[in-house]
Amino acid sequence: MPKPLLATKFYIPAPRPELVPRLRLIEQLNHGLKGKLTLISAPAGFGKTTLLCECAQQCKKPTAWLSLDEGDNDPESFLSYLIAALGKTEPGIEVGLLEVLESSHTLDSVDVLTMLVNKISESIRPFVLVLDDYHVITEPDIQKMMLFVIENQPAHMHLVISSRSDPPWPLARFRVRGELSELRSQDLRFTQEEAAMFLNDMMGLALSGEDVSALESKTEGWIAGLQMAAISMRKRNDRTSFIQAFTGSHRYVIDYLMEEVLGQQTPQIQDFLLKTSILERLNSDLCDAVIGEQSPDGSEPATAKRTISIGTSQAILEAIERNNLFLIPLDDQRRWYRYHHLFGDLLKSHLQDTLANVVPDLHTKASIWYEQAGLIPDAINHALAADDIERIVHLVEGLAVYKMDAGELRAFLNWLDHLPQDAAYQYPWLMIARSWALFNSGQYEAVEITLNQVEEILSQEDVSPKLRDRIRGHIAALRSYLAEVREDVELGIQKAEDALRLLPDQDLKLRSFVAIRWANCLVGIGDFEKAIQAFQEAGNAAKLIEDGHLAITALSEMSIVQMWAGNLRQAIASIQDISNYAELLAQKDGRQSLARGILYRHLSHIKHELNELTEAEYFAEKSVKICQQWGEKEALIFGLARLAHEQFALRKFDLVDQNMSKVLELAGQLSPLTLDYFQKFRIFLQLRRGLTEDAETWATKLGLSPNNQFKYEVRFVNQIYAHLLIAKADYANALKVVNGLLEVFAEVGDKIRTIQFNVLQAIILNKIGQTNDALNAMEKALSLASAEGYVRSILDEGEAIGELLRMAITKGIEAEYASNLLSSLEGEINIVRLDRQTKVLMVESLSQRELEVLRLLVTNLTTPEIAEELCISISTARSHIKNIYGKLDVHSRHEAVTKARELGIL
Repeated sequence: MPKPLLATKFYIPAPRPELVPRLRLIEQLNHGLKGKLTLISAPAGFGKTTLLCECAQQCKKPTAWLSLDEGDNDPESFLSYLIAALGKTEPGIEVGLLEVLESSHTLDSVDVLTMLVNKISESIRPFVLVLDDYHVITEPDIQKMMLFVIENQPAHMHLVISSRSDPPWPLARFRVRGELSELRSQDLRFTQEEAAMFLNDMMGLALSGEDVSALESKTEGWIAGLQMAAISMRKRNDRTSFIQAFTGSHRYVIDYLMEEVLGQQTPQIQDFLLKTSILERLNSDLCDAVIGEQSPDGSEPATAKRTISIGTSQAILEAIERNNLFLIPLDDQRRWYRYHHLFGDLLKSHLQDTLANVVPDLHTKASIWYEQAGLIPDAINHALAADDIERIVHLVEGLAVYKMDAGELRAFLNWLDHLPQDAAYQYPWLMIARSWALFNSGQYEAVEITLNQVEEILSQEDVSPKLRDRIRGHIAALRSYLAEVREDVELGIQKAEDALRLLPDQDLKLRSFVAIRWANCLVGIGDFEKAIQAFQEAGNAAKLIEDGHLAITALSEMSIVQMWAGNLRQAIASIQDISNYAELLAQKDGRQSLARGILYRHLSHIKHELNELTEAEYFAEKSVKICQQWGEKEALIFGLARLAHEQFALRKFDLVDQNMSKVLELAGQLSPLTLDYFQKFRIFLQLRRGLTEDAETWATKLGLSPNNQFKYEVRFVNQIYAHLLIAKADYANALKVVNGLLEVFAEVGDKIRTIQFNVLQAIILNKIGQTNDALNAMEKALSLASAEGYVRSILDEGEAIGELLRMAITKGIEAEYASNLLSSLEGEINIVRLDRQTKVLMVESLSQRELEVLRLLVTNLTTPEIAEELCISISTARSHIKNIYGKLDVHSRHEAVTKARELGIL
């Protein structure tokens, strides 16, 4: 008689009441049913079983389910449960097989499996077999049995495996054959919309969009992490503070990860995980350097006894990744990795609790490795963690032109603040390093104070002439940068030239950096030719010393100046060249450099001019994400402004307003001058939307007049003023301003603005009935634009340019180019009209009950509370919410409310 089997192992678990619908994943799973095998492989807590339950409920095919545990590692027991599970869906399959298996201990499992496959083949109904928690199966014989089943299974059977680690099967072969469908942690992680639905609709927390985004970022979409945070917040009033402090050291997270993850590993793997947790990014060489027994100078002792031998880290990293231990690859080559944020927090906390005495030595070894790799900011960070003052002094001479992220800068400045006062006199380079750190964190006034202190030290201390000149070169370099930020371009040029005279020729890094400052100031006075040459030389020198950050910054900024100077084709070639170079360097240190964020911003600008607006928005978004990772305010502000510009062109005005609010908030933290510039930029965007109130107040405050003297240095002010006069229909004065600016642009060779202002001139002349003069101005603009392919410099003026393009075509003025421009313009106009019609239809399509539900979505009521308020069932409320999302084309409660307000429904 067959032994009894535990019936609950065949039950499909009931879905949780707080289930977040995951239609995108269900769709992927359903699509995968065409092949033989679906593998869902991810760490603990990523919702694998929950997803399979949801899928099984919706699947139109019969589903056999088997929940596995450690006791199923016996081949006979496993086969018994496998056969019984199949029998739940295909009655009759198990007949005879279980008896044969029980009675014949000598029967080869292949014979039983052959009988099983033959019985499955006799059935005609397609079905799905789910093996949940397959990672508990470690017996090699069972792995071979399952591989036999997969390779011989009939076409109407589909196998689904849920596991925390990849099974030891030839998955690559299955992929090539198109027989394998996969979902991994990056697929399973909650999106921000899903996180919002779970936290607010299901858990009733009523979090703001910013709080949801912050928590989603901290947990990296890890569902168990979000759930633990939600449970912890239920009885808290100050939820924002809790989210800001939420880490892997939280007690719920510690308990879960210790029990489900770290405690399940071998001592060797645990030792590796703990000791490498000090690293923000990992590769095999770095791990070898940190874990291998090395002396502080980096040499390896002749007789070193190691916990883990040098050279074994790659195999361990591959095993950790294979077993889904919260290790995230940072490149396609699997060279660089990092730990999931919460898991990394847990490891560091546990390391400090258990092996605190080895932590400084681990950081010193990491610092040595990073220095040898040329990654000085990382080397400094680990030296700071080791509290190794001699090593820090040794390293800070290379700090000057690096951009450290906000956390790194804070840590470095905090360390300097705690040094004895006489350390500054003993180590003058620490004061120089402090000045650069202060500058890079936006504390410009403090930079001036520190530089004055350095000059006082130089006057009092006995310093060699060579060292004195080098330090003064740094001081001049910093003051050139300060002048650039303050838009004092004449002083910036002077100080940059002073720095280049004082700095030694072999200091290519800092000389390249100063050359970029010099070039930016030259652009400020319109000396494009000399600026382009300076950018080129700075970029080439940076490449020689393999400083990707400086090379990418210099050459990508050069491409923008080339575009301004009328060489758009050359700008496209330059940005492509430096993009290729950046791609080669992208994985050098396991993260995107800040310079790549700057590159993407400039690439977005060029894509905009080419009228490739979707790509322009995409690269602007990438720029913002990279700058956010580094916490570098200046680059982030310009990236957000670029993104707002692209969203403006795409008529995403709600996003424009959101991003400009962020820009102004950050600019206010940086400096009054930065804030003033971006306030002007916001006014400019408002004018383009027909909003003149703020612009009129601003112009009156500045005392702007069409009779003012026009200078290139204040071109943006007068550009905004010209648009204000046009918006007020003060065409006579607007023409004065435009004509004055055209003379300035012609004088310095600013071709792109010459195109733009010839277009403005044409629009004004056409408005006042001077058609022939308008066509002459339009001809100048089209001639310059067509030669190089400029598009948005003409089309950004919108519908006002349509009539002029038609007139140009009629007169044979650059007719083919004008026709292409007109076609693009008319397409945009039609989209705008269609968008207006669509909005009306959206409003009209909402039922009265849906409108009632929508108005309650503004409140903090949960879905069950909304149902109670309207006296409807919870499922009906959810159905109404789903319909609202569909009709408004949104994916979350927050988006629905925002869209409804934009449409005037709320």
